[in-house]
Amino acid sequence: MIIPVSTADKFGWKNPVIISSILTGAGLFALFIYIEKKSTYPMLDLDLFKNRLFSMSNFSLLFNFMAQFAISLIMPFYLIEYRGFESSKAGLIMIAGPAVVMLAAPFAGHISDRMDARYLSSAGMAVAAAGLFLLSTLKSETNIWIIVAYLVICGFGIGFFQTPNNSAIMGAVASCHKCIASSMLATMRNLGMVLGAAFSALIFSSRLKSLMTALVDSGLSKNEIADIAYPGAVQAAFIFAGILAAIAVITSLVRGRQEKPEYEKP
Repeated sequence: MIIPVSTADKFGWKNPVIISSILTGAGLFALFIYIEKKSTYPMLDLDLFKNRLFSMSNFSLLFNFMAQFAISLIMPFYLIEYRGFESSKAGLIMIAGPAVVMLAAPFAGHISDRMDARYLSSAGMAVAAAGLFLLSTLKSETNIWIIVAYLVICGFGIGFFQTPNNSAIMGAVASCHKCIASSMLATMRNLGMVLGAAFSALIFSSRLKSLMTALVDSGLSKNEIADIAYPGAVQAAFIFAGILAAIAVITSLVRGRQEKPEYEKP
């Protein structure tokens, strides 16, 4: 499924390879679900997804990492290719987000032990969504400290989302299913990274290409075209990421209250 998303901009959605890849991926996924349902000892116990807390928390994690990796993919294009910063300087700017995640996550875990974690993680994801929408406003003249501030907002929100959400996933199942819950957590994280990078790249490159094509006969210079096209492509990619983060807010809110499993209750 990643192949068509990654190459559709180059070959077109009507290309036989793209169509066959989509159909093959969908067919294999359906076959996997069918086999797991029929198996006496399935690799993945699909009944776990009947637990709304478990399933919605996993979907929230998926959307979170899809949105998060838009930053990792798009910001280097903006900072290095468009703004012309050195790689070292761009790296120092981008480290602001992960640094805040590292500081906020333990604090969020401490707070989540004292309140309903779904509200904390939902609020964190809402802050991250706001940061992503702010990143969609980046221009050629945006001050470096403004960029850092937007990344800090994203990092703060992500940090306050991940710890309570991960705790909800692990706490939603009995001890005998902890290994499956841990595996699903890692799977959703990795799947979110891959899908987020693929879709963000698709949206960014498609928008950049369409804007440059539309402006090529406008009489503008290459630099003037870039000044219009690059911010437009960045805007499209971060709006997409912001929408994903907003969806994660909803799935986080509807997951229900986290309670101790019956086997752990006195």
